[in-house]
Amino acid sequence: MELRIPRCFYAWTWQYLRDRRARVEFQSATSGERVYRAGLPQGSVLSPALFLLWAAPLAAELQKTPGTTAFLYADDTAALCSGNNIEVAKLRAQQAADVLVKWARASKMVVAGQKTQALVLSQWARDAVNCSVRVAGETVVAGDQLKLLGVTLDRLLHFGAHCRSLRQRVRPRTNQLRLLTGREWGLEERQLRIVASGYIRGALEHAAAAWLPAASPSHVMLLEREMREAARVVTGCPRSTPAHAVMAEAGLAPVAEQRTALAAPSRLETRCGRWRRARPPPASAP
Repeated sequence: MELRIPRCFYAWTWQYLRDRRARVEFQSATSGERVYRAGLPQGSVLSPALFLLWAAPLAAELQKTPGTTAFLYADDTAALCSGNNIEVAKLRAQQAADVLVKWARASKMVVAGQKTQALVLSQWARDAVNCSVRVAGETVVAGDQLKLLGVTLDRLLHFGAHCRSLRQRVRPRTNQLRLLTGREWGLEERQLRIVASGYIRGALEHAAAAWLPAASPSHVMLLEREMREAARVVTGCPRSTPAHAVMAEAGLAPVAEQRTALAAPSRLETRCGRWRRARPPPASAP
């Protein structure tokens, strides 16, 4: 009711969650019925919506903490706490952790303190020394890296560790692509291009909009080399072929171009914001 959900949806959901029965059918055998006492079947279309409604109070409470921004994706919760100095940021991080634990206990959930991670984003390495927070009785010490939804964050947000991990992940895939290039039974170039775009480029550009524009050119070059290797496999060109020619022949855009394209919307938004601030207000009507 606090979220202003229509009463009809509330009543329908309440009736749906009551007295639910299920049975399993395998080949020609059918099990007996059992009553669902909690939870929903795996893959239920209603599960994500109910979870978001259930976790909405947590996001609201975290937003009340000064200098704290909450990020929730499914059952992963992250809090970005900032301050004028590291002591203020640590205090706010501890407050956010306490809010999380309090909400979890009220919601009959268990917070995995041993799985919680902390990272200090600062240009000064001394800020990360002896930095820790208490989460559900566990001491969480800030590390050099933090992995969130498949993206490895580092203290300076250069994403070097993330690019190196992507390179290690993609190299076996390139070797697997090479196994599909048999002269008599292998895939055609068009088919190899499709596999390279989805299987290799897809892995390199996972959540790229969140980190690729901020990655340094030297780290982007690590990914460029892997894409060039995939392009050589697709085209069969030798290593002496110029890089731009290999990429053009394979029909694969360089990673640097993708980086520029992903950065364009944020740059445009920044310029529009400056233009709005610099534009004089309209004259009042007579």
